[in-house]
Amino acid sequence: ILSVQTSAIAPIPNQNLLADPYAPESQENTHFSEYEIAHEVVIEVADSSKWPDNVEVIQKLKTAYYLKLRKELLYQCSIPCIVSYNYIDCVFEGYIFRLRLHYHKEIQIWNQTNTALAAQLQREFIVVPRYSVMMHSFFGVYPSYPQAARLSKRWINSQMLSPYFSEELIEILVAHCYTCP
Repeated sequence: ILSVQTSAIAPIPNQNLLADPYAPESQENTHFSEYEIAHEVVIEVADSSKWPDNVEVIQKLKTAYYLKLRKELLYQCSIPCIVSYNYIDCVFEGYIFRLRLHYHKEIQIWNQTNTALAAQLQREFIVVPRYSVMMHSFFGVYPSYPQAARLSKRWINSQMLSPYFSEELIEILVAHCYTCP
């Protein structure tokens, strides 16, 4: 298996941001349920010439890495994990964390054959984690912002307008109110 060096680890909103109007609470058990919300985390892999140029082989390497990570987390830290083809779910202190590997060259390869999938991967692995980090730093400057964003999301939901506004848009509009009063 290819040795993997990480270059960044970033949470994917909304579960990892304080502005989630329906944030999941810690569970006392260590079992997995399909109905529980997983906190998604992107692990960005450092560039290496050893990585192949075939997306199927890259996916198989990522799955092999998930299996190796599961083994190490279970034996060294007693953290139970379930491996999927695209991610690994880990239970830690009652929360489920979904870890996904991102290798930036994979998007470039998909861009040559499937631009729609490449755009989706670009959003999932690059844009959304950067947005998450940006908003998290905004929380430090304006401590009341998460409550205002949660209240705004709940209000939009109560007016049955949720299908028309993305959560990111609502967060940005509330942030705008803080920066331009």
